[in-house]
Amino acid sequence: MNKIRRAALQEIIDTLTKLRSALDNGDALSDLRGELDSVQADEQESFDNMPEGIQASEQGQASESAAEAIESASGSLDDAMSSLSEVLDSIDSALASIEEAQA
Repeated sequence: MNKIRRAALQEIIDTLTKLRSALDNGDALSDLRGELDSVQADEQESFDNMPEGIQASEQGQASESAAEAIESASGSLDDAMSSLSEVLDSIDSALASIEEAQA
């Protein structure tokens, strides 16, 4: 690998490492996930406490749809966090192989 590609890869690694650090430290995305879960739980509780007639109304259906969409978003955020870790692991492995080959 030439210097230019190695430098570009290192820049990508540095950026992804910052993201991983945020994940590992339990802030940033994890905090956002917690907030999403809290809003989802509040919306679901609000829907669950509605009388059946209101649950079946447009307002009730909108509330239920919102709770489901937020739950989906939270799951997608979990998937993104896992994928980011996998990307970083793969790049770390690639870098180790490159460094080993150059030694």
